[in-house]
Amino acid sequence: MWSVVRLETVDGTECYVVKSGETGEVYFRRADLAWTMDKVNGTIESQATPPDLRYVWPLEVRKRWDVSYILNRPDDRTTAKRQRECEVLAWIIHERSLCQSDGLKWTVAARGGVDE
Repeated sequence: MWSVVRLETVDGTECYVVKSGETGEVYFRRADLAWTMDKVNGTIESQATPPDLRYVWPLEVRKRWDVSYILNRPDDRTTAKRQRECEVLAWIIHERSLCQSDGLKWTVAARGGVDE
């Protein structure tokens, strides 16, 4: 289970820090929830420069955006250029769940590859 544990400023940008498992932390930029980095035991495992913009708010059907960033993996000493085209394909209103809340489910598709 993931849970938001704190706000932290990284390189002048405020991020939500989400606990993942026993020792993992995932950082999402507060302004737009772009993925910034993963840490394990306090050490950066992977980082996106600029942050990986996975969603563009507000989500709307047929909304499109392009994503381009460098994925850095310090332990492996590797970098990879990532490019992706994204589009919101549909939204579905789903039935009440076990926790008795209503909500929307968005389908976001991504196309693209890796240039190294």
